[in-house]
Amino acid sequence: MGENVTIQSRIKSKIQNMPTKRTLVILIIAALLMAAICSIATVMATAAFRERPFALGNYRAVDIVNGILFAMIFVYGRGFIVAAVYLFYHLKLREPIRQLSYGTTQIAHENLDFTVDYAADDELGQLCASFEKMRSELRRNNAKMWRATEERKKLNAVFAHDLRTPLTVLKGYTDFLEEYIPSEQMQPDKLLQTTGKMAIHIERIQHYVSMMAEIQRVEDTPVTPKPLVGRDASDLLRGTVNILEKKEGVSIAFQTALDQESLSLDVEIVQRVVENLLSNAVRYAKSVI
Repeated sequence: MGENVTIQSRIKSKIQNMPTKRTLVILIIAALLMAAICSIATVMATAAFRERPFALGNYRAVDIVNGILFAMIFVYGRGFIVAAVYLFYHLKLREPIRQLSYGTTQIAHENLDFTVDYAADDELGQLCASFEKMRSELRRNNAKMWRATEERKKLNAVFAHDLRTPLTVLKGYTDFLEEYIPSEQMQPDKLLQTTGKMAIHIERIQHYVSMMAEIQRVEDTPVTPKPLVGRDASDLLRGTVNILEKKEGVSIAFQTALDQESLSLDVEIVQRVVENLLSNAVRYAKSVI
């Protein structure tokens, strides 16, 4: 019994790996041969009846037997061809069509977590392999798009968070100017100093917006260190601290050991880090930072 199953499996595998056109031709030829063999056997079996001297109405025995014989030959031919077509569909078409139909249904429902597994060397096997490759590529591209979308969401969140403090600082400078300019209590050099600080923050925002439009991930943020006197860096940070103190109504104790240092750093990134820390602290502090 086991040997029969093995032989059947080998025959089925051989037929599945055979080119589709050749398989159909072989099955049709086999069907015609079987029909011919059965027809010859029927002719030989009915030979004795054609010689019998009997008649049915106006029809002799030989005419009746010949009529039945032609009918049987037609039945044999049609039956074996139908059987060959069914066998061809069963062995060559049913499984790949089932898998491809299932695959297209899954893709239509936006599900790519499936596989098309039809291992055959014929044209349908190649078609299923191409379909599986297409599914795999679609799944890989969807994963890339999803990751890109998540990175963009993350980037937008960082962008919105990083802009909050510089805008708050600019609003603080604006309020400061609106308060002191009408009363003419501000000295010209103080006014120029304030507008200069505002220009620096505006330039920072412009540069930051341009950079965020070009990068795809937060990790791609370029770092460009430049020589800088520590006093200049601490002055920029003190300006931000002073504005946040007035704007948020908290006391911020600011100390730095940078004043006497010669630095090489990306001051914009340092400012963003310090401003993020301060904005988070301001959100939760009761009175003192």
